[in-house]
Amino acid sequence: MDNTYSNCMALQAACASLKPKQLTALTAIIANRTFSEAAASAHVSRVTLYRWLHGGGRFQAAYDAWRNEIVASAQRELDAKLARDAANMTAACSAARSRFVDHLMKGCGTPAPS
Repeated sequence: MDNTYSNCMALQAACASLKPKQLTALTAIIANRTFSEAAASAHVSRVTLYRWLHGGGRFQAAYDAWRNEIVASAQRELDAKLARDAANMTAACSAARSRFVDHLMKGCGTPAPS
């Protein structure tokens, strides 16, 4: 099982165990709301939200699963970009090497290989 699948499954399982107010708050956080806005959307105090975040319970597990998925997703995107960039650099270096060899051979009066 790859990390993408296991991260998504962990997040789904963690979210399924949340109470409605906790799910509302987590959904707001995922939607890039501030913690104050997330607490207000769930009709709880910021103190309650911070207690959920740091209390070691289900909410913290769901929040941690979401953060882990964000990090894993960013890592996959970075890996893909690095692979594309490496392939482009390899192709560019190969082309430059060919032009350099052609230039050297012409300078020496030797015909370039075809």
